[in-house]
Amino acid sequence: MRIFKYTLAPRDMQEVMLPQGATPLYVAEQFGNIVLYAHVLPDRPMEPRTVWIHGTGHETQFSQEAKPLGVVTLEGGALMFHVFIEPEGFKP
Repeated sequence: MRIFKYTLAPRDMQEVMLPQGATPLYVAEQFGNIVLYAHVLPDRPMEPRTVWIHGTGHETQFSQEAKPLGVVTLEGGALMFHVFIEPEGFKP
């Protein structure tokens, strides 16, 4: 297994292609971007995973099964984004 990173867009909902069985670990800021790190088997087929990014105080839309991945601070702390990922097989 390996740890890979995936750059996320700063929007409420998006699909990220991850290898089947990937274990999302956490998110971080890198060069002004939100980056998701996951433990993956890179040779597995890719599948879409739904990721939610919500600012503090904004209405949330993720399911009860969504896993929190952390909080990312952008623009010197002016923006705080809470990131969640839905389980495999989730359909928005």
